Amino acid sequence: MVTLYYRSGLLTVLLALFSSIQIFAQVQYIKNENRWVLQTRGMAYNLIVKNNKLYSSYYGPKASHPEQDYPEFIERLEVPVRGGEANKT
Repeated sequence: MVTLYYRSGLLTVLLALFSSIQIFAQVQYIKNENRWVLQTRGMAYNLIVKNNKLYSSYYGPKASHPEQDYPEFIERLEVPVRGGEANKT
């Protein structure tokens, strides 16, 4: 588990453990866009703060086709995270 600090509160990001595949991941904060990005070889996962709400988005192979790792199987989803109000303390 990696704990990241954000100016309006504390964000906790859980990094998935890949048991059978070793994947190198990179976590970065993009200040102008107000988001955290976790990138691996085949996907990107974003945590975005908009209007004091936390959103997540995913870009990578579709979960419905896990056996097919083709670039054309791409899905983008942006939904509020449950309890998505940013902590103002």
